[in-house]
Amino acid sequence: MKKVLIGEVAQFNTWPTTLEIDGQPFFLVRENDSIQLLSSTCPHMGGTICHTDGVFECPVHMWKFDEKSGKCLTNKNQSMKPIDTIIEDGMIFALLESEEEETSVKKSTNQIPVDLSIKLHSHACLEFETDNFRLLTDPWLDGPCFLGAWTHYPTPLTNGSDLRPDAIWISHEHSDHFHEPTLAHFNKEIPVYVPDFPNQRLKHRLRALGFSRVHAMPFGEKIQIADQIFITCYEPISLWNDAIVLIEIKGFRFLNLNDAGLNPHIARQVGPVDAIASAFSPGASGFPLTWGHLSEDEKSTIMRKSCSGLLTMLENAASLYQTKNIIPFASHFELWNPEHEPFVHKSLKNSLDDVLKYFENKPIRVVDLLAGEKWIPESDEIERIGYNRRELYDPINKHLWLKNQFDQEIFMKSYPTAIDISRQEVISYLLKLNEVPEIIFSEDVEVLLTSTGKMPGLAFDVSFRIANGELTIEEVGLKRTGITISMPNEILGSIVQKDISWDEAFIGYWCSFYRDSDIYHADFWRLLQAPYYRKNPRINRLSQLNAKNDINKMTIADLFDRYGDDVERILGRYGLYCMGCYRSNQETLELALLSHGILQEKKERLYQELDVLFVE
Repeated sequence: MKKVLIGEVAQFNTWPTTLEIDGQPFFLVRENDSIQLLSSTCPHMGGTICHTDGVFECPVHMWKFDEKSGKCLTNKNQSMKPIDTIIEDGMIFALLESEEEETSVKKSTNQIPVDLSIKLHSHACLEFETDNFRLLTDPWLDGPCFLGAWTHYPTPLTNGSDLRPDAIWISHEHSDHFHEPTLAHFNKEIPVYVPDFPNQRLKHRLRALGFSRVHAMPFGEKIQIADQIFITCYEPISLWNDAIVLIEIKGFRFLNLNDAGLNPHIARQVGPVDAIASAFSPGASGFPLTWGHLSEDEKSTIMRKSCSGLLTMLENAASLYQTKNIIPFASHFELWNPEHEPFVHKSLKNSLDDVLKYFENKPIRVVDLLAGEKWIPESDEIERIGYNRRELYDPINKHLWLKNQFDQEIFMKSYPTAIDISRQEVISYLLKLNEVPEIIFSEDVEVLLTSTGKMPGLAFDVSFRIANGELTIEEVGLKRTGITISMPNEILGSIVQKDISWDEAFIGYWCSFYRDSDIYHADFWRLLQAPYYRKNPRINRLSQLNAKNDINKMTIADLFDRYGDDVERILGRYGLYCMGCYRSNQETLELALLSHGILQEKKERLYQELDVLFVE
């Protein structure tokens, strides 16, 4: 740890106060006689928190935090990260992690391979090529995604059958990254690398598609995939199952942030990079447009703030990851179904031109690629296709293009029209969620789920509640405070019968929502994002304290010996990449959590996840 002088207590007359330490913004807050320093990084997806109207607020998704304590007002299980402070002789000092304590990776060498090219095929699909070796990331090329809701914008100039990758990286399960119709075109002997999420869904789904060389990568472990080519994946600060990947090619270091946000802990692990790629526009969610409790003015305000917040986040990403090159990507899509046309008209999004304008007088190189365009890092040249940006981003032209582009036959291949689901099937599915380990983290919530079937007997309601980590079915019609979710029967049926992520419906704008309170219930949504089932994980709450003490006293090596891969996956979720660490046979879990600065809320979640293993 390093001790950093903040200033004399008496000099601060206004609370909270914004400070900058080592180029990073912090907030100094006071609650009664207690003074603490808070990180400005949002615990949701790494946006930069601002102080406005008496609260802290992240403009990316409108999470709000108490201005005195940093506790989240919209999600009770989250808080801004506190930094340890001490007061000596009237002077305030912050205790910060020193770079030497955490960074053990190779720094950027500024060596750029002469033959390296990076091509954007579509959305988040990049192709890295050097020495006739091709690495493809998150391939979505053939047809729409999210149950037919999204289409590419602009249209890719190639499809899956045209490409011959030597390796594929897939960051997460959303169908704009894991796209089965595109993956169907590839040789099933190609090695595919995915994050080793505890739910193992990516690995199982790829094997079901016929891929025989699926590598589930432990977080933080550097893996060689070809001569002088390495990849390392990290789990971000986001609550969702997503991943950041560091790609190293002959000394050139490329960090693919995707839409996973920022993470100072990972930045210290990674060190400086030569380039980053990150999402640059909102719209990859039905929020706020599909949420009925918000007024039209409130929706417009949220979207405007989100547009601005994402541009700020790009700038902060360049600073945090110490790079001069940004590829804005993973935002090249539109809603094309006529049913979604009202959302298209109301939506506010950033364009590549907005990104260029934002960075116009800043020392950052924006590598503004559109589909089919290629960047040569060594010469810093872009091979252009010749798009007319003015026409591309003109709202009238875009709406006309979407109307003409929509193809009912192609849409029907993605939309689950042949699926019917009964109320009892939905009830059985919901009760099975009690076997998902992450249900123990869910907020207490009451939900009315409405199936909007067009045929007689297919429209029904199911009411359920989650309390103390257990889901129960409730009588429909009782007045309660909570969430209403409404979706077409065939969409709900696809989730239940095919075990796909609920995000496919939410992000595909197929659902409408109503929320009675200003609480986001983020852990409830995480439960639905990618359910996976184990033995019943409900824990005897009376034994938790003793279990926690027992866990704390075990060394990291003991945990690995006793529980193996499951422990490695869980620790990796919290930024603890301990496998092979020389301290693992000496350091207890308690000391590891302390030395890595893990928040108390995160510690409690970690204990609960580990306790599930011990109970089983």
